[in-house]
Amino acid sequence: MRSGSHARWISGKRLAVVGLFALGVVVGAAALMATSEAARRTSTNEFCTGACHSMQWSSAAYKRSIHYSNSLGLRATCADCHIPHHTGHANPLQYLELMVFKAKIGLRDAIGEMQGVISTREKWEQERPRLAREVEQWIRDTNSITCQNCHDLSALGGDYSALTKMIHADLVHAKVVDCLKCHHHVGHVNQPPGEEDTARAVTVEPAMGPVLQR
Repeated sequence: MRSGSHARWISGKRLAVVGLFALGVVVGAAALMATSEAARRTSTNEFCTGACHSMQWSSAAYKRSIHYSNSLGLRATCADCHIPHHTGHANPLQYLELMVFKAKIGLRDAIGEMQGVISTREKWEQERPRLAREVEQWIRDTNSITCQNCHDLSALGGDYSALTKMIHADLVHAKVVDCLKCHHHVGHVNQPPGEEDTARAVTVEPAMGPVLQR
């Protein structure tokens, strides 16, 4: 009897461990799917430009840019430029880095919104140079990763002018690329303070560069 009771106790313990492991897998999978869906929803243009009152002026400037409206019919989203991502499928470490980045930036933006850092047009114009410098420095620090994820310099050809190809020739195999050195206002076209801030696409297009990789 003792032997039988002990065997049943061992069997029950094993079943409990297996059950807990299965429950952990299910909960982990559900959490991963929920996190991925939250990341996707908070990376859309609709969320980025409409979730916060303070984003209206930045959104209007974006809608005047060539990244929003151009003759090629290609549109770079807010996430394409402001969230680090990698071509193809990200590995687990890159995915974790993405989640940490989004959490950090999201918390910072939420605090800024509550504090009213850029709650008015006047405050926005006052803070815009500082905010722009921070974003530009981040793009340079990451070797223009968000630019290069969409634009492949080695793909220049076809209808692009010989001058455009010549200008970018030294950058095709360069380890360090500073896209903002020449394309400083490609993502936002700001109007001088005091002018009506209406969303309109620019009509003059600079060289678009290579077509999207993806």
